[in-house]
Amino acid sequence: MKSVCSNCFQEVELPDDAAGSAVSCPACGAQFTAEPSKPCRHCGALNPKSATRCVKCGKSVIGISIRKPGTAPAPAAPVQETPAPAEEAPKPVHPLAPFANTE
Repeated sequence: MKSVCSNCFQEVELPDDAAGSAVSCPACGAQFTAEPSKPCRHCGALNPKSATRCVKCGKSVIGISIRKPGTAPAPAAPVQETPAPAEEAPKPVHPLAPFANTE
């Protein structure tokens, strides 16, 4: 499993059973929780699972799902279309209505 240090953003190769455990970054020595990384759809850089912006290009990585290689994405839920409500025709207005005496 590839993970990314939350301190220096160095990519770290870890055994799959390390997920969820505290590990030390070989580059900076910081402790971080090993978690699967997510690739940026814009530049391909790996990012921590908790990242909202790419550490390399700065673009949003929100909404990128993490799944194991070789697995198919979950099927999308069927969309049910709701019929649009019928619009009422505007009521006719007498041409002199704005000038009518209201007293």
